[in-house]
Amino acid sequence: DRQLAGLPAHSSQEVYESLSARALEKLGHGQDVPRDLQAHQIRFSAPDVFPPRPLYEIFDSKFWHANYADGSFFKNKVVIVGSSAQVAHDVFATPLGPETPGPSLHFHAIAAALDHEFLRATPLFVDYVLIGGAGVLAWALIAFARRPLICLIALFAICTAYLGVARILYDRAGLFILVVPTLAAWNASRKCARAARSNDTSPKI
Repeated sequence: DRQLAGLPAHSSQEVYESLSARALEKLGHGQDVPRDLQAHQIRFSAPDVFPPRPLYEIFDSKFWHANYADGSFFKNKVVIVGSSAQVAHDVFATPLGPETPGPSLHFHAIAAALDHEFLRATPLFVDYVLIGGAGVLAWALIAFARRPLICLIALFAICTAYLGVARILYDRAGLFILVVPTLAAWNASRKCARAARSNDTSPKI
C-alpha cells in the first residue's frame, strides 16, 4: 500500500523475495540482488533469447529423446514452469512488447542481475540543467553566429552530438538522460531566438 501511495517502505515491513531473486541465490549469485526496496529498471535481453517449450513434450518419449536428448538438454540450465495461456493473464507490458510472459520476465531479471545491467535515470536537478542549458545554448548560438549557414550546421551538429552522447551513456553506463524534453527546449529556443533576431534586423519603414 505504501508503494502504491508513493511512500517509502517502513522498516517493520516484512521483505518478500521474488522468484528471480531466489533463483539467483540458488545459483550462488545472491550478492547480485539489490538489497533495498526500491524499483530497479533492467536492460532486457533479445525477445527470443528465452524460447518457451511446451510442457507436454517432456512426457512424450519421442520428443524427450529427439528434442531434449533424454534430459541432458536441461543440464546446467534454469527452468521455470509457468502458464502461457492468455486466460491466466500472466503477461506484462515491457519494452519487448505488450504481452511479455511472466516466466520470461523472470529470466530477463536474472540475466540483468548476473550482468549488472540495471538502468538508472539522471536526478531531477540534472534534468532541469539539461533543459535550461539547451535553451541558453540555442539563444547564444543564434546571437553570436552571424552567418545563417554556419548557424544551421552548428545547430544540427550539436543536436546530433547530444543524441550520440545519450545513446552511448545508455549503452555503456546504463544511464538515461532526457532527450525529447531537452531537444524540444533546444528547438523552441532556437525558433524564438531566430524570430527575435529577425525582428531586430528587419528594416524600419
